[in-house]
This record gives sequence, C-alpha cells and structure tokens, in this order.
Amino acid sequence: MSKKVWATGLALALAVVTAAGAAQLRYRLVVGEALRYQSTIAAEGSMTVEGPLGGQALPFTISAEETRSLKVVENVGEGRFWVESRCLKAKGGAKGVDGATDANMPAVDYRMKMDHLGNVFEMEQMKAKDNNKGPEVDLNLGSLTALGQLTGFPAEDVAPGGTWDKEIPLKGKDGKVVKAKVHCKLISLNGDEAKIAVTYETPIPVTEGRMRLAGMELPIRVEGKADGKSTTLWHMARGCLLRTEGTTNIEMKLDIGGLGGALPASARFLVASKTHLAEE
Repeated sequence: MSKKVWATGLALALAVVTAAGAAQLRYRLVVGEALRYQSTIAAEGSMTVEGPLGGQALPFTISAEETRSLKVVENVGEGRFWVESRCLKAKGGAKGVDGATDANMPAVDYRMKMDHLGNVFEMEQMKAKDNNKGPEVDLNLGSLTALGQLTGFPAEDVAPGGTWDKEIPLKGKDGKVVKAKVHCKLISLNGDEAKIAVTYETPIPVTEGRMRLAGMELPIRVEGKADGKSTTLWHMARGCLLRTEGTTNIEMKLDIGGLGGALPASARFLVASKTHLAEE
C-alpha cells in the first residue's frame, strides 16, 4: 500500500522555477541522504465470507500510525539509484464488530530503483527487521502507499495546469510484475511550494498469508485492485515532499482456509491517509 493503505515520500530533489512560471521538477538522489515521514491511516469496510447459508458480511475498521525512513543507498549508474523505504515504528490494527476479526497491520519494507525524474524501474519488498515484523498477511500495502506519493516528473518544465502520466512496476512475492498507472496535474506554484494532484489505479498482486477470523488463525490468499487520489505539497527549494493526503478504494478477492476447505470471500474498503515530513 500507497500504500497499506500506508503513506510515504522519497529522498531530496532538485526543482528550478523558471521566470515563465513553470517548474523543472527533479528528485535529488544523493547516496547516504535520508528523510523521515510520519503517516496515519483510517479505513472502513466489510468482508463477505461465503458459506452454506450464503454470504455473511463482517464490517471492520482499520487504524494505523507509522514512522518511515527513506534513504538513498546506492548509485547504480546511468542516473539510477536504489532508494530504501523502511518502517521505523508502527502501531494499529483491524477490528470487526464484536471482535469478529482482528489483525495487526503489517510493517512492509521495500526498495525502488529510480532516476531523478521519479521513473521507477523496479520495486521490490525487503525482508522486514524483527522489530518491524507484523502478521503474515501482506496486502502489498507498501507498494500501494508509494503510489499515493510517487508522482514522478516529466522531463520538460511544467506550468500550473500541466499534466503528465507515469507507470510504476510492482513485483509480487511470486515474481510477477504488474503496472500501476499514475496521472498527475500541477495545481499551483506558490513560492517554493508546488501543489500536485495525483490519481492512480493498480492491481494488487496475488499474495498469501494468515489472518484471524472469529478467534481462529487461518491461511489466506488475496488478490485485487485499488484506485485512489491524493494531493501532494512538494517543496521545490529543498526538493522534498512536505505532506500528502488522499483516499484509496480497495477491492479484494480472498480464499480463506479452514477445516472444511477454502472459503471464498470478498472485501471492499475505503482508506484515508495522511503523511507529513517529520523534522528532526
């Protein structure tokens, strides 16, 4: 997720505002530099589990807080860099009515190979550190989170009202790659700040894990899709994301294991997220 769905930014960037009122937007990627971001997530939805007597809807809510570090770790040449996004601290969870469902949200670490325009050439999850370990259910939330903030930039200068499109490859644990589509619009330039509207849609790669349902821990297989929108404030002089706020609609199909075999289920929920730069 971008998030989850969890929120995040990238490392420092270079942006030059021209006299014509257009902006040249660039990520500044310097090995060793890092930023820290704080995010909050709130979601409501329901999961419908099919059974002999038909579907049973289980409403649930999700809440989470996260502190995340984004660090440029390697220059691989040709203007491309590896950037790591690591969860430093997280808390929260999902709960159903009367405790019918509950599960902690997973802390997902991932890294991206990207250039100064924000083009993402690879994105992959990393093994979480022990202190970040969450439950086994992994809904690719780290990737979804990234979508809410990875605007990417065009090579040419952009004036208010200008638009551009990007694609971001997302790799699931099965090694298969799907592409997220991102559309951006520069809303305004105000001093050193650029306000950008982002819309995006992506499939959620197939993933497997475990979850708690009605007091039992069960194996689960998940796949789905997500679409969302966000508004990002980008600081051009410092070249970093200051804050972003948005919503994401997520639809999922699930197969839940049990003593009687797999139970088909579906889930739909709306996620509201906010992220801001945490000053030292």
